[in-house]
Amino acid sequence: MKLLISTREFTTWIGSYEIRNYKHAALRIGQVYYTNLKNYDEATRSFRRFGKDFSESRLLDDALWWLGHSLLKNGRKDDAKAVFKKLLTQYPESKYAQRVRNGSASP
Repeated sequence: MKLLISTREFTTWIGSYEIRNYKHAALRIGQVYYTNLKNYDEATRSFRRFGKDFSESRLLDDALWWLGHSLLKNGRKDDAKAVFKKLLTQYPESKYAQRVRNGSASP
């Protein structure tokens, strides 16, 4: 599994998807790092990369949500707080917004 999502394999794996699915695949890579591999540094990098590569994506609130949690897992509370604030500011109607407001922000 680690080989599949390594940096070297990123392009190959993403490249195997049709263009319309790139965003979902890129987001899923970060989720696998976070959920399955518990590699929060790589998850953080992956979600940041998603934000850069797909800055206009409707999935950006998802990436911010996961990025915030990756940062929390790495003990970077101030950075996570800034990400959650960005999520609330840019996506006030997001499915995650109310969870952040209520403090029940867990993936």
